[in-house]
Amino acid sequence: MANPQTENGYIKIANEIIDEVIRRDFSKRQTAILHMIWRLSYGCNKKSAVIPKLKDFALCGVSKQNVTSELEHLETCRVIYWDRSTNEFTFNKDYEKWIITPRKGWKMEQFKEILRLNLSEKFLKQEQKSSQNKNSEDAKSSQNKNFETKKVLKIRTSEFLKQELPHGQIPSLSKVQRLSKDIIKDIKDKDIKRINNNKESQKVKAFDHYQKNIGPLPPAVIEKINSFIDDLGDDLVVEAITKSCEQNQRRWAYIEKILNNWYNQGIRTLDDVAANDAEFQRKMDQKHSSSSNNSKDIIPDWFDKQDQNNSSQTQSSLDDDARILNLGIRLNRSLQQISEGSLSRYGLTELDLQNIKNGECTAQEVLQSKSKLRVVGS
Repeated sequence: MANPQTENGYIKIANEIIDEVIRRDFSKRQTAILHMIWRLSYGCNKKSAVIPKLKDFALCGVSKQNVTSELEHLETCRVIYWDRSTNEFTFNKDYEKWIITPRKGWKMEQFKEILRLNLSEKFLKQEQKSSQNKNSEDAKSSQNKNFETKKVLKIRTSEFLKQELPHGQIPSLSKVQRLSKDIIKDIKDKDIKRINNNKESQKVKAFDHYQKNIGPLPPAVIEKINSFIDDLGDDLVVEAITKSCEQNQRRWAYIEKILNNWYNQGIRTLDDVAANDAEFQRKMDQKHSSSSNNSKDIIPDWFDKQDQNNSSQTQSSLDDDARILNLGIRLNRSLQQISEGSLSRYGLTELDLQNIKNGECTAQEVLQSKSKLRVVGS
């Protein structure tokens, strides 16, 4: 039967780190990679692990085809640092910088209750009762033996608390109560307070929204999002990402432009965004209404008079052209000569000239007919 002992080596990892790994949505392969890095770094009393060949990660179940992408993801999300020249891997203990979203089933209050259960007065009483029963059984089986019974009460917090008790003596309830209060206080002050880090949760919210709606997060974009969260807050960053999707502009440049505009306009809350959108819509409606009014056909009285004048001028011009045409025919001018000048716009033919000469129609009738055809053709 295996009997592992800490004397043979162990990995010193703070409870906070384990809590965060439980809380974050690491994949099975990513978790296996972290375990291997821990074993070869902290397990060897070092801060980093050297794994010469990436195919060596197959030892923890990560194939050569997947290991590069998984390592790059952990590196991008700031969980590990990877020196590619030596294949040296360092685990980042500062979990506030991790860009890994929480698991969907994670519930902080539920986790707190389980912690309290395992470190509460009720748990200590159960341990006490179990110890009493065990002592009673030991006393019956060893009536003819004279020895001192030593009992160690072990309570797990950040370290083991050891207390040696005389034979048959059980700690008083008041001591247990005091110990329980100290343990719970220690949890509140250290473990729970660090787990419930609002600032880190806010950043994860924005990063998660970007990855779901835009795509992978390049390191440069991560830095800029962090900067905008510090200046405007995570709610506005998430809102800017949402607006880019609504406009079908799923790219960081568009999101950054929105955030810069909000920053320059002094917009700092979602209410400010809503007010700004309402004002913009009001101006657009007003502009549209003004444009519609200007587009209406308003015909002044003088227009009809001008139209009548133009009609009169057209008739006068037609009469002048008819006189020029008749004169050209009487002088036996060619079609080319007659069609020069003002008569060029009528498109006269030899047949037109012949009809006028034969008296089949007048020059004015020909020009008037040509004018109508030209208007219809245009």
